[in-house]
Amino acid sequence: MKLYLAFMTNEFQSNLAYKTDVFLKMFGRVMGLFVQIALWTALYHSTDSATTGMGQISLNDMINYVVISTCISVFVNNDTIFRIGDKIRSGDIGLQLMKPISLQTCMLFQAMGTSASRIFFELTPLVVIAAIFYPLHIPPVHLLLLFAVALINGFVINFLLAYILGMVGFWYLNIYHLSRLLSDVIKVFSGVWIPLWFFPQILTHVSAFLPFRLIYFSPISIYLGKTEWSGALLLIVQQFMWIGILLLVSELVWRRGISKLVIQGG
Repeated sequence: MKLYLAFMTNEFQSNLAYKTDVFLKMFGRVMGLFVQIALWTALYHSTDSATTGMGQISLNDMINYVVISTCISVFVNNDTIFRIGDKIRSGDIGLQLMKPISLQTCMLFQAMGTSASRIFFELTPLVVIAAIFYPLHIPPVHLLLLFAVALINGFVINFLLAYILGMVGFWYLNIYHLSRLLSDVIKVFSGVWIPLWFFPQILTHVSAFLPFRLIYFSPISIYLGKTEWSGALLLIVQQFMWIGILLLVSELVWRRGISKLVIQGG
């Protein structure tokens, strides 16, 4: 475990090496937040709330939704696809097989190190600025705890999806566009920009069978109190089920990929 913590610490420190880059990212997050809230404010200009299939959604709900969604994106996004793609393309993946460590666990801790640095230097300023300009909702303690569990699970789900797609590089070296594909699919079905409250019924049903809503929409629904206690627990159970499924898929893809690598003499 100490070795993996060292990977996380190194990643945390390396993300602080380029302070200008950190500042620009934070500035971009803040500008994106203001733009999204301005758009939703314009859409709500003639009404205080909107009727959806999941109940009444007020402008204040949407402002809080945008803030939390932006904060989650800071926390869960990672570059795992690029990392594993580079290892496969450069041949470093062969050296990984000789090390007594798990590539998946190593990359998970590296993603955690990146997220930790973002919490301090992107997420915290973002929350402070948002709190100055907008009335932010603070849920009860029990919802905060459930939200924290759902947020961590969403981070793991997003990581595993990126890790599995990254391993496509064993068969198809040019995988960088897969990062854009994953990002676009998540944007559509996770509710990162448009909450599932406003989705057509057919898309809502489709998203229920996919893991993407469990990354953004489900944690935010718990935070805003739009999901009852029993429903929140069910969502967390679904997250654990998807984590188990994705772990199994990642192990199967890894074994197939390594087998292909060895057969080809990699």
